[in-house]
Amino acid sequence: MSAVQPRQPCISEDEFLAWRDDPVTQGIIRSLSAMADVQKEGWLAASWDGGRPDQVLLIELRTRADAYRVLAEGSYADFFGVNG
Repeated sequence: MSAVQPRQPCISEDEFLAWRDDPVTQGIIRSLSAMADVQKEGWLAASWDGGRPDQVLLIELRTRADAYRVLAEGSYADFFGVNG
């Protein structure tokens, strides 16, 4: 029985970098970064302004912010490293 071979990414690193440099992509990246900041504002509004320091809400908002940041800041290796 042969070992399973990792899938090769269908996008080269040069293609990925060109995509990251595209003005449309740059706009999306800015939006993702802004959405990460919105999550923090949500926590401040609920806890500081609203007086509800809900731990579950904090975890949810931080998880969302982390996901937005990973998408905005991810490198070629971050996105395609899992494919071998």
